[in-house]
Amino acid sequence: MFKTSSKKQKPVPYWNTELEADSEIGPNLRRPSKLQKTTMSVCDMGKLLGLKKTESYWLLHKGFFKTHVVNGKTRIDIADFERWYANQVKYRKVDGTLPGEQLKQNSYSAADIADMLGLSEPFAYELINQYHIETVIVDYQKRVPKDAFEKWYSSQSRYRTAQDRERDKEAEENSIWLPDLARMLGIHRNSVYYLAQKKSEEGIFEIITIGDRKRVTKDSFYHWYEGQTHYKLLTEEEMAAAKAEKEKEAQNRKQSKLPKKARATAFTF
Repeated sequence: MFKTSSKKQKPVPYWNTELEADSEIGPNLRRPSKLQKTTMSVCDMGKLLGLKKTESYWLLHKGFFKTHVVNGKTRIDIADFERWYANQVKYRKVDGTLPGEQLKQNSYSAADIADMLGLSEPFAYELINQYHIETVIVDYQKRVPKDAFEKWYSSQSRYRTAQDRERDKEAEENSIWLPDLARMLGIHRNSVYYLAQKKSEEGIFEIITIGDRKRVTKDSFYHWYEGQTHYKLLTEEEMAAAKAEKEKEAQNRKQSKLPKKARATAFTF
């Protein structure tokens, strides 16, 4: 008969049934596998994002990142989780690490475009829809790929970034917008456009376009102005009087379009 030992056997240190024995630390000792080092539990993910248990499992079941089954439990692939985190902006880690790092490198939100162009966010959305700029949907929000934005931006000159506006500032200071030129000369806007086109074709006016607006350089305008006598520049007082007269005419036209009863009511007050 064999004698049985009354001493209890010490439990074998154990981390993972899928691990292989490590001869350096003994045949019965097992190190954590590479799989376990590169995964985290659903509970750990919840703590990382500040989510409760139900929210954590809801996010898990959305299938945004890869998972592995270890010892019958679902674990999250850390590398794929970080890839997902860098391409979304809805969830934030409690340690303060900002989300969407890779997403922001490759695309713009409407708020980003509004900030760049000096617009409101609602108008930026209108701009995207009006010009049919390519978009992608991320977390139920539209984003514009950077290459699509650059393609649209280079195809127009009306909307400008802060950098371009600063670069154009000197050119604006050395040129005159055509409607302003019409007020300076006391002539109709159509007349000044005709004059600008004619003198440009004759090589007298230098016309430049800034922000989708045609402007004539001051040097070319004053050089032409000094050599003619037909047009006369108005003084500040004359321009103010002309502006007031135009506003009065516009008001009279508006009143003339109203029904007689409405006109009588308007003049009563």
